[in-house]
Amino acid sequence: MRKILALAIALLLVVLMVAACGAKSTTPQQRIDGCKKRFLTGLSNPGSDSSVSGSPEAKTTAQTLCSDAEDEGILNSSGDASEADVHALLVKQPQVLVPLCEAGFRSGIGSSASAVEKYLPPGGLNALASQFCGNLGPYINGSGFDKEALFKDRGRAVIVPICVAAAIAGVAGDPSYPFSQADSTKLFTRVCGEAWDKGYVKTDGSTDSTAVRALAAKITHEMINSGQVTVRQN
Repeated sequence: MRKILALAIALLLVVLMVAACGAKSTTPQQRIDGCKKRFLTGLSNPGSDSSVSGSPEAKTTAQTLCSDAEDEGILNSSGDASEADVHALLVKQPQVLVPLCEAGFRSGIGSSASAVEKYLPPGGLNALASQFCGNLGPYINGSGFDKEALFKDRGRAVIVPICVAAAIAGVAGDPSYPFSQADSTKLFTRVCGEAWDKGYVKTDGSTDSTAVRALAAKITHEMINSGQVTVRQN
């Protein structure tokens, strides 16, 4: 889940790159083109997710954001905009960030996306991406983008279903696995939910795997003993 949180860093770059947009441009189109180039270059920094930085969503975001900056008159004759003006634009029009955010969210699932997708709630990954990325305005602040607040406010609602789906996908087809899919869903929903609530999922998307394994063992025993899940007889 690290890549999902990396999108917040990418969104912070939106503020930084647009604030530095342009290089002695004199026409609106030149200013927009310079802004777009710097923005996309910023997303392609070493360590960034190339599937996001090179995506159609990144290009759409760059075009929309830079065009809006020009329309708002915040790019001066040299193509620059103040950080305060960029901040005001993003608060006013946070929807321009949504395509990039959703692309980053989807890429965070990585190569396991197809296996996980069929175990997600209705709407799948796209619905969760929309839920996570809708109205980002409240998370844009004077210093950039508050990824920790976004993760705290919206992380549980999207990460727990993904955690459950990934866990079910991991045991699907294993004849030795002792629980039905229905019982597995109940079990993993509780484990993933409590792992979040206990802080075992960090704001960078990493997890305390030792603590999660211990929690899973504890909950499994409790749910078997209480009859909430039943061990299948092979």
